[in-house]
Amino acid sequence: MPCLRCGVCCTEYQPRLSLMEARHIAGEMGVAWEDFLNRYTDQRWPGKDSFLLRQQDGHCVFLEHAEGDNTAGCLIHSFKPSACSGWTPGLHQRECRLGLSSTWGLTASPAGKICGPAEKVRCFQLLLHT
Repeated sequence: MPCLRCGVCCTEYQPRLSLMEARHIAGEMGVAWEDFLNRYTDQRWPGKDSFLLRQQDGHCVFLEHAEGDNTAGCLIHSFKPSACSGWTPGLHQRECRLGLSSTWGLTASPAGKICGPAEKVRCFQLLLHT
C-alpha cells in the first residue's frame, strides 16, 4: 500500500540520522552544515555522530501540509533519512489506520477493506492509483 499522505508517522516519530545522512541532506538542501544543525536537528540530542530531526508544531520539521485538503508530504522525500525510507506504510500499521481515519474519515475492516462514505472511498482510491 502506498503512503496515505496523512503525516501521522511524521508526528509520532523523531527520525535519527547518522552523521553521513545528515551531511547528505544538508548538501542536497544546499544548506551550510552549521545552519543545518541549528535549524533542522534537535539541540537536546547530545550526539556528535548521530542526530534527531527537529519537531516543529508537533511534527517533523520537513512535513508540509497541503493547502485545501488534509494531506501532507515530505519536503525532502527524494533524499529522506533511512529511518523514514525504511517505514512500510500499510493497514497493519497503527499510524496508518489512525491517518486513514483522521485524514480521510475512513476505516479498514479486519480483512483490509476500506469502509466509509462512498465518495470518500472513491477519493481515497484515486490517491492510491496516482
